Amino acid sequence: MRRGGGNILLVANYDSDVGYAWWLMENFWALIARDAHARQRACLLAYPRIGRVPDAIRSAPIEILERRVAPSGPRGALATGRFLRARRIRAVYLTDWPALHWNYLWWRLAGVRSIVLHDHSPGDRLPTRGLKGALKALLHRLRVFSPHHFVGVAEHVRRRHIENLRVPAARCSVVENGIVPFTADRSRRAALRAEFAIPEHAVLVILVSRATTYKGLDLAIEVCQRLATARPGNLIHFLHCGDGPELEQLRLRASQPALQGSFHFAGRRTDVHALLAASDLAFHPSRGEAMSLAILEFMCAGLPVVLSNLPSVSAAVVDGETALLYAAENAAAAAAAIARLADDAELRARLGHAAAERCRQRYTLEQANAAFTRLVIPALDAGWIRGSGRG
Repeated sequence: MRRGGGNILLVANYDSDVGYAWWLMENFWALIARDAHARQRACLLAYPRIGRVPDAIRSAPIEILERRVAPSGPRGALATGRFLRARRIRAVYLTDWPALHWNYLWWRLAGVRSIVLHDHSPGDRLPTRGLKGALKALLHRLRVFSPHHFVGVAEHVRRRHIENLRVPAARCSVVENGIVPFTADRSRRAALRAEFAIPEHAVLVILVSRATTYKGLDLAIEVCQRLATARPGNLIHFLHCGDGPELEQLRLRASQPALQGSFHFAGRRTDVHALLAASDLAFHPSRGEAMSLAILEFMCAGLPVVLSNLPSVSAAVVDGETALLYAAENAAAAAAAIARLADDAELRARLGHAAAERCRQRYTLEQANAAFTRLVIPALDAGWIRGSGRG
């Protein structure tokens, strides 16, 4: 095959069978690969380790490699440089890499013409000013130690690129995350509640996340305890879906008698949409996000969401219209918001309906793919996109 323009390298940060939100990146990789194939360019995907390969990747014109590509010292950089030259790599697409690194210079010397960094790393960061900010800005203007183009999954990430990382605005764009819309099927509501011994008349609060304290599950357990203590007999149950490194520790913490058996752990599930349909509202106490796919799924299922007012966490919602916000880390305020929704079925229905409409109007996979095709794929040829780059 004639490969005009050189080949494209896609770099995975995790093993092929990790799952979770990586399905969205796999979707974008497939878009890049199909566009490259149409223009007779080969597309390679480097996984640190290959286990089960996702269907979206197996069905795309991608050559899959088990190769660790990571920010590294001189020896690793030399090996990567040899690989880039041998495979005629002219464009590299990265996820959540450093904004500045000397490896990028080495890659350019190895023949890479375009580096695109897609950032969905979580958290809220302050603007960088003074000498440190000026130095960052200078390094980005040199265009040798940083990617050609930065893609944020939400507007606050684009602002973070400009204000904290000090990337020129013309080299930043936004492709908001999106999900495949679904209809909440409530036919299994009673059976799923019975599986966890949750009474049918109880208000069920669902959480979906990795089982870590960064996702705020310690705060969620405290909120549950506050509600159980303040409202004995007024049934509000919490159900967490997901696994993670702190799952057993969190299970133990939630087993205390004060919670009255009202905090449940489902572990990793394949029927999350059905569990959403069996719930009455959602709670997302995360301490930082980029744009949470779990929140989008809550919205699509027609659930009102209680979440903190951190910009990175609340990016997709509108306070008082699709969600209720509370001051970050304030367990009393979070408990009050959940109690308000638990007591007001009409408010739950109004916010849930508005949330579903907002999700379908703005946060679909179709819309994300259209923005990605328009803003990101050309950057793999052009090096950077002129203009403001707003998605």
